Amino acid sequence: MRYNDHKFLFANPKQLDSSGKDSNHLQQNYIMGFVFPQVNGSLKLDLTDEWYESFNEVFETLNIEDAISADDMQIDNRNIIVKN
Repeated sequence: MRYNDHKFLFANPKQLDSSGKDSNHLQQNYIMGFVFPQVNGSLKLDLTDEWYESFNEVFETLNIEDAISADDMQIDNRNIIVKN
């Protein structure tokens, strides 16, 4: 059954499965939840434990020791024009 309401969902990547080939690459597709028809005709979205509707809730699952250092970030600086 299709859930017609569009939502932003959030997950802690440490709680998601990797692609299997490389632990640094996440899977392309996940089951985010299930849709259950209700007696009154509405649909109830039941999210799996890894997914949240609130960014603040998923933020609470993050650990500071898992944060990437600024030196290890892959920031694309190609838009900066360097003048010699």
